[in-house]
Amino acid sequence: MKHLIILASVMFLNIIATGQNFGEIHGKVIDEHGEPLPGLNVYTQSSSGEIMATTNLDGRYKLKPLNPGIYTLNFSFMGYDTHRLTDINVDPDKINILKKVQMTRSATDIPEVIIFTYTDPLIDPEETSRVTMRASDIKSNSRRTSLVDMIGSMKSDVKKGTDGELYFRGSRTGAVQYNIDGVKMGANAARIPSSAIGSISIYTGGLPAKYGDTTGGVVVIETKSYMDFYNASPRK
Repeated sequence: MKHLIILASVMFLNIIATGQNFGEIHGKVIDEHGEPLPGLNVYTQSSSGEIMATTNLDGRYKLKPLNPGIYTLNFSFMGYDTHRLTDINVDPDKINILKKVQMTRSATDIPEVIIFTYTDPLIDPEETSRVTMRASDIKSNSRRTSLVDMIGSMKSDVKKGTDGELYFRGSRTGAVQYNIDGVKMGANAARIPSSAIGSISIYTGGLPAKYGDTTGGVVVIETKSYMDFYNASPRK
């Protein structure tokens, strides 16, 4: 019996791991002269612990895999002030490429912590068929009490039918695929409270390969994690 319990636990954890929709953060770090800064540590805190990367000879770094959510990046290098970039949104199945971070030399023996706030670009030319609504947008959405109504308001080619179902670009009934935290589920399973949602992404075309078995659209819902609540809470 003990062996069966252990085996079942391993299988359950494996299902969760393979079902996750991870994201990534890529970027580049330069010095005060605009030159790449290799060997610099970039790290962030996730629900599973600290994730760290080191810049290569070109000053580039990659942080992955990251559960969708809100992150704070720290940039640390000897002789330089520590730079901290907050409010970075990581979406499922997406690489967030940040602008260059320029480090500044420390004027004292004890480096200062310089804090910057990240802002999303207004337009993402690489994701014309995808729209994402994050927790901050959901909180202020007048349709947040109805998930279907809220999704239907995200893009003009997504309509709510008289039967209460969503139709993407004139698709047939039942052609919309729902994914919650990386697990494919039926439309009825998408009835979760808006306060528990970290982000909603909809695809109306150009679907990733793993969503390719549907003729309509795809709704990807990521629920909030502990780190989402922690990073979004006001702190001194």
